[in-house]
Amino acid sequence: MLVVATAVSIVGLVSCSHNNKTSPDAHKEYRTKTGKTIMVSETHPAGESLSTIEVCTRGFEHESHEIYPDRNPISDVFVADMDGNGFDEIYIITASAGSGSYGTVLGFASNKDKSLSMINFPEIRKGDEHFEGYMGHDTFKIEGQKLVRIFPIYNKGDTNENPSGGRRKLVYGLYPGEAMWQLEVEEAEDLTVFSGEAEILESWHGDYPVARLDLLPEKQREQPVGFIDDIKTFEGVWRAFQPAGAVPQIDFTTNLVLFVRNTQFYNRIRIGKVKVTNGAAEVLAMETMSAMPIEDKVAMSIVVVARQGISGIQAGDKVIPIKDNR
Repeated sequence: MLVVATAVSIVGLVSCSHNNKTSPDAHKEYRTKTGKTIMVSETHPAGESLSTIEVCTRGFEHESHEIYPDRNPISDVFVADMDGNGFDEIYIITASAGSGSYGTVLGFASNKDKSLSMINFPEIRKGDEHFEGYMGHDTFKIEGQKLVRIFPIYNKGDTNENPSGGRRKLVYGLYPGEAMWQLEVEEAEDLTVFSGEAEILESWHGDYPVARLDLLPEKQREQPVGFIDDIKTFEGVWRAFQPAGAVPQIDFTTNLVLFVRNTQFYNRIRIGKVKVTNGAAEVLAMETMSAMPIEDKVAMSIVVVARQGISGIQAGDKVIPIKDNR
């Protein structure tokens, strides 16, 4: 049986199921290095922003199926053996749906593949210096055998959209506790942010089909400026942008793609420079002036810049955080 810190409902043993009054996302299966399967599914009760998360197992000596209602939506799931005991844990990352995108972790450790036990992820306590200037916008990743959390730092007077204090990196290790496994902060580091002009490493400009704007990052399809930080998205955009050309090879661990495009009228456009202030990149572009309506195409300009020191992109009066997925 799954050991948990709070009361949950046990509704089955082997398969994840969905309530017909909810809007289900397909469950995903995660395979451990010892061949066991952990299934995670998420449902969204009608009219609510919170999720119901189900976790169940296959192949363990004691199978588990647990339901966690009223949780923030899932943003990532990682499988890793952070304590090095030969058995993987699973870390379900959730983020609040509001403007802050506050992150937390729902984690489970394997009891030598006999069962799963919940991992305690510490709450943020008032006065904790690790979270001085914290207002959410967390990103998480696994580095080696550690869980890494990165978030922007807000100075006094900063708005939610415009942090000016750089970023902080917290490194968590996994340790046994009296009642359950514990994630504990081992290291904290304030990351350097860059101010100045970012060097443009490569650039392209041309027409982009309106019918393929859906290939742009989901939350950037209506904006005149945006970024791409993964190869899969870039390949799709490039094939719509330059269908006859080979996809440029870009190392997204060290670089970013920035783009600008028309949103009101069709005008030729080209990025001239990228100015960075306290980690926020402002894309400065030259654009012809006309009143030609946008029909089947927009003009677009794309550049590659080094991602080091860039934590967000300026979009009007807001800064869009750039997830550190290296």
